Amino acid sequence: MDRNTNSFTRFLVILLFLGIGSGTQAQEFNRFKFGLTVSPSVNWFTIKTSGIDSRGSSINMNYGLSTDFALKGSNRYYFSTGVQLLSNGGKIYYTGVEEVNDILYVSQNEADITTRYLEVPIALKLRSNEIGYSVFAGMFGFGTGFRINGFQERNTTYTSSTGTKESIAVRENIQEKINPVRFSMVIGLEWERKITKDTYFTFGFTFNNGLSNVFNTNTHSIDENGNLDWSSTNPDGSPKGTALKGSSKSLAFQFGIYF
Repeated sequence: MDRNTNSFTRFLVILLFLGIGSGTQAQEFNRFKFGLTVSPSVNWFTIKTSGIDSRGSSINMNYGLSTDFALKGSNRYYFSTGVQLLSNGGKIYYTGVEEVNDILYVSQNEADITTRYLEVPIALKLRSNEIGYSVFAGMFGFGTGFRINGFQERNTTYTSSTGTKESIAVRENIQEKINPVRFSMVIGLEWERKITKDTYFTFGFTFNNGLSNVFNTNTHSIDENGNLDWSSTNPDGSPKGTALKGSSKSLAFQFGIYF
């Protein structure tokens, strides 16, 4: 995490330096662009904690405002930033504990988790020369996301004291179990098509690779035989075992209009 944070800091300093030096040039060459974007995305978790499995992806929608402006008078190298409402998530499977009528039962859980952030991306965009009315671009940078909320849809099964298999489906607010800040690396490809003199349509792919731990909670530990370790459970059934560690990833299909 320290290495990722240091890389992010160095990249930010370089881009800010270039941006300060290019502000008047961007206006002089009229290379400032402002855009509105919408991005359906496929999202998933990479889990590092033993006993917790990533069991699938989720589909979300992201919305944003973007600005691009030329660096040092160039029409091919751009500083790109903005703000977007970013939704991440995925599905995980884990063994837990369910409390029913003051009795604790071992449970199997599948949770479809969604986390929402207000993200500020900072990136360097490299554009091709204009081909007809089209331009192609590649983008590399980092993003900082500030948590807005988090929730999960959890399906739980357990065997009751009578031997009956029971199921529970709940929707829960898990904001306090999500870290307040998320750091990520952003890589993208973009196609830009001129519509009018000052209006452009864009379509592209963006891979948002989480660098920091998403979660702020513990897990129920599993012993060497694959059974629940009850010593990792508080009297109320909440976990006190190993910290849950994992990062979130997303592949977004971005549509935009720039002016």
